[in-house]
This record gives sequence, structure tokens and C-alpha cells, in this order.
Amino acid sequence: MEKEQSSGKTAQPAESVSAGQEAPPVKTVQPIGEAVVTEPEKKEEQPEAVSGQAAVSADPGGSPAPVEEVSTADEDKVAALLKSRSCYSCDLSGLNLSGKNLKGADLEKANLTGCNLEGASLDRANLKGAILVRANLRNASLQGADLYKADFTGADLTDANMKKVQADDALFTDAIGVSEEILKKK
Repeated sequence: MEKEQSSGKTAQPAESVSAGQEAPPVKTVQPIGEAVVTEPEKKEEQPEAVSGQAAVSADPGGSPAPVEEVSTADEDKVAALLKSRSCYSCDLSGLNLSGKNLKGADLEKANLTGCNLEGASLDRANLKGAILVRANLRNASLQGADLYKADFTGADLTDANMKKVQADDALFTDAIGVSEEILKKK
């Protein structure tokens, strides 16, 4: 670790660099008095070839396909939800809950905006006042669920099982795949 003078220059690592090699970039992490702690910057990784094949990009321009990252905090939220089956008025927005068993879960007033609930089981779940704006509920089962005043604006309910749901005052504005039967019940 080297000291940085007040000249504003970034400290360089004390490693030796062979001719023709570039020194690894360094970013300032935390000043401690006059000394500056540094660590190498992380470079973006490019897709690697598999079994001798060239790496293929999903973008015709050659950019790597975006990788959906799941934070530990999100994983913890999902684990806690699956264990307790209760999350009153909590924020679960953007979580991937596809294929999860949430039968009988209490999600009253929960924010599930943008959640992926594809193929999830929400049979007999309490979704009163829940916000499911732009949620993906394709092939989900909501049989017997309480959807009173739930907001499904822009949600995708294609092939969702909604038998015996209570959907009084639920919003289905611009939702996809909602049966006429459900809309008549409201």
C-alpha cells in the first residue's frame, strides 16, 4: 500500500509490470488519514467460449447479453417468504418467484410490482390490496385466491388458473389473459 500525496494522483500498486504489459487499473476505496487504500478495479467479463466454440452474443451489435443478477438480499427475502408464507404490506417488487409454492400465503397489501410469478402456486393466497403491476403470472395458479382490490395493471395472466377467485374491486387495466368470467365477477 502506498501513500497518495495531495496531488490528486491515484496510487499505483507496488507490483512490477513487465515490458509490454499494462499496469492493472486501480480505484480508490477508502482514504485513511493521508494514506489511501486501493484495490484493483474489476473488469467486465465477456462471454467465454464453450467446448471450443466462439462466444455468442444475444445482441447483433456484439454486446454481451445482460445477466440477471440476484442479490443475497433478494434470496433472503424469497427464503423468508417461503418459510413464513406471510408478508403483510412488504416490498417484494422485482423478485423472481417463478415456480414457487405460495399456497395460502398472506400477501395482503404486498408490493409485487414487476415480479416474475410464472408457474407459481398462489392457490387460496390472500392478495387483498396487493400491487401486481406489470407482474408475470403466466401459467400461475390463483385458484380460490382473495384478490379484493388487488392491482393487476399491465400484468400478464395468460393461462393462469383463476377458478373461484374473489376479485371484487380488483384492477385489471391493460392486463393480458384475463378471462371475461373474471371481469364479469368484479
